[in-house]
Order: sequence, then structure tokens, then C-alpha cells
Amino acid sequence: SPDFLKLFLNHTTMHGQPPTFDMFSRFCFPSDPERSLASIVLQKLPQMGSPGDPTSLLVDFADTLIDLWHQCLSERYYGPIYHLVSLLLYTLDLNAVEVAPHILSSLIPVCATTCRLVALPRLNSADGDLSGHPDAVVRQLCLNIDVTQCLSVLYLAASGCLPQPLQNPTSSDQPQDTPQLEFWKTMELDFVLTMLSPKNPEEDWSAMMILLRTSVAPHSIGPIPSSATNSTNRRSEAKNADAVAATLIDCVSSFLCEPPKWATPRSAKEIAARLAALRTLMAFATGHFGARQIAESDVAIPRLVTVLCWALDRLYDSDLPLSPEPQAGAGRPPDERGDSMELDHPNVESAGGMEAHGTSEGLTDVSAEVTDAAPDSMSLLHQIIAQGTRLLHFLVTDHRTSDAANISTKLAASHGGSQRYFLTLARLNFAEEDLVLEAGIDAETVELAHELLELAVTPDEGDEISEMFD
Repeated sequence: SPDFLKLFLNHTTMHGQPPTFDMFSRFCFPSDPERSLASIVLQKLPQMGSPGDPTSLLVDFADTLIDLWHQCLSERYYGPIYHLVSLLLYTLDLNAVEVAPHILSSLIPVCATTCRLVALPRLNSADGDLSGHPDAVVRQLCLNIDVTQCLSVLYLAASGCLPQPLQNPTSSDQPQDTPQLEFWKTMELDFVLTMLSPKNPEEDWSAMMILLRTSVAPHSIGPIPSSATNSTNRRSEAKNADAVAATLIDCVSSFLCEPPKWATPRSAKEIAARLAALRTLMAFATGHFGARQIAESDVAIPRLVTVLCWALDRLYDSDLPLSPEPQAGAGRPPDERGDSMELDHPNVESAGGMEAHGTSEGLTDVSAEVTDAAPDSMSLLHQIIAQGTRLLHFLVTDHRTSDAANISTKLAASHGGSQRYFLTLARLNFAEEDLVLEAGIDAETVELAHELLELAVTPDEGDEISEMFD
């Protein structure tokens, strides 16, 4: 349509730069040096779309961009990729819900392959820094490929595939082939783990953390193992889904205690990285499957207790602010996403997880979760304390997870776990709102800690703890 053609011709990758269409006119495939990318797209435009279906034009245009992207990879011609991805992001932003489900099978593999071109050399390097890599080809790849941009495309597509709020959940034992499930069936676990490597820069690591939050489904979290139609294989498929969940929970929860090296100790980035991992676990817990898997994990609860204890230690070690003010609503993440999309987790009633306990949160923009512009360290610590306490309380007290949590046994198997647990709960239970450092610990967090402490100790032990804090 004329309107879409005008949008395409006027699109620019960044402010002050030439229009993307002008940039396309400067690129020609080595296999076809007589035609520019601009002429290829213009030649295909008249055949795009179908009468009566306005969104088909966007789908066909996205397919064309992905085909050109794939050809760039095939011919090892990486220069145009940044501009192709930028225009694809713009196309999805126009109507991700209608476009994304139709391009998953081609988008996800080409995007993952592109990211791996940079991510794998990072993994094979000493610290992930490729600026001084001895191979000039690798250095050039880093200039031509923006991994964060590619992950942004995946996030926008995944967001467009989420079930709509009014959509009725399936009641069958076998999951329906919804766009969300199709997305995560196409995604590979190996790629997810590669992008969660601490050798990736914070933008890419954080982007994958946030992308994982769109994966929560009634029967899975993260990539979904390939399924067979034969009903006799359903038990093995369930075991595969359990194994994927256990692997992801182990990986994500590890960053609660050991954040990546770029999150330097005693920095806001260190706290934000731990908070990013905590938020991803909380997203997993919004579904009954994910919540159950976290409860069954041998490492998730001990690590959760460890990060809570750590956050309280850091809080009390903090310098007093010059103008202290209570951090209102510290129990919920503030809206730091600017103009990014807000997506509540779908089908919350059927998920049966933490949504019922008031823990829903919007998904954060993939470029802004771990940044120096994040809230101050004290605010981030208050968020870890509030959200971590809520998650722990849910796992321990909800009838669907309490038996699997078996917190006393798991903490006993963790060195110092039981002591950290009692100390953390006691400190929260006796936090005073009129004190500067504790002003951001809201009443709900104190009440949840009080309930956990009552479950963990006898009345006599509780009296002894109370005397210690008098």
C-alpha cells in the first residue's frame, strides 16, 4: 500500500543517519553484484500482500527481509545485517501479534545463527572481550553484528506470540500448538545457555534473561523438547521438559550468588544482575509447572536464601543516604521501561502460580534491565528483599509446592543454609520502618517473613529470637 511504502522509504536505523532504503542501495550480494538490496526489495513489493488482508503485506515484507538476512549468512556477507534487522524490528513493532506467529520457523534459526557468530568466539575467549581478538574476521563480525539487536527481535516476536488476556486456556492434557509454544519449540536450549554465559556483555545476558520470561506455559518453561504424536512417548516428553526446566533453573539461580564478572562487587550492576535472575525465577513461578520445578530443585531455594541474606548484609553496610525517603512499593518492580511494551503473564488462573499471590510484573525492555542508569543500590536491594521473600513464602506455603519445597532438608544440605535462613527471617521480622536503612522494607515483606519464621521455629525458639532483638 502507499502508506506502507512511505513508511518503508522513510525508515532510518538511527537518528541523523540516511534512510534504510538508501543504505540498501549501497549493498549488493557477491553472487549478484548487478542488483542492490534496494532494487531486490522494490521488485518484490508489488507481489506482497493480498486483497482484504492488510497484515499479509507486513508478513510478506518480514519474510523478504528474513530471506535477505539468510542469504547474507549463506554468502558470509554481513554488512547489510544490521540494517535488515533494524527494518525487521520496525515491521514487527507495527503489529507483532499478527506478524510474529507467521515467521517463527524462519526468524528464530537465522537469528540464533547470527548471534552465535559472535557469542561462540566470546565463549572461547578468556573473558569474552573480542576487541583485541587475533582473527580479523572475528573483529569484523563484532562490528557488523549487533547481538543485542538480534535478541530484541526475538523478544518482540516472543511477545507477539503470547496468549491474549481474554483467550481461554486449554483444558486438555496435551498442550495446544499456540504461537507461544511454537516459538519455544523452535528455540534451542543450547542457544539459550550460550547467551546466558557470563562471558556475554550485560546487555546480551540480560536480554536472554528477559526473553526467558515469555516462555512460561502450563507444561513447560524455556525451550520445549521436540514432541512426538505417539501417545506412548508422552511420559518421556514430560521427563524432557522436566530436564530442560531443571537445567534452566540451575543456570538462572546460579547468578543469584555468583553474578557475571562485569557485575563488579559492590556496584549497582552487581545488585541489578542478581535482581534480573530473581525476576526470571519469579516469572517461571507464575505458572504451576515452573513453580513446581523451582520447589523441586535442590539448589534454587538455598540460593534464594543466600541472596536474601546477602542483600540484607549489603543493605546494612550501605552508606546512609543524604535525603532518605521510604521506597514506596519496593515489593514490586518500578516501571523502568520507558516506551517498551507491557505484557502481563497470560492465563494466570490456569497457570496456578505466583500470579494469585500478586507477583505479576511487566516484562522489561531488553536493553534496559542492567544499566548504570538503574535505580540506586539501596532501591535495588529493597526489591531483592521484597521479591525474594515473596517468592520464598509462596514456595514454602502454597499447597501445590510446599511438599516439594521441603525447605528444612534442602537448607540442611546447604552449608550454613539453615543458619542463614533463621538469621534472614529474624532480621526481616524485626525490621523497623522508622529506621533509614530499613525504611524501604515494606510491611508486607515483614509479615511474610514473620509467617515463615513461625513455621520454622517452635514457640520457645521464637521467644529466644525475640529476646535477641530486644
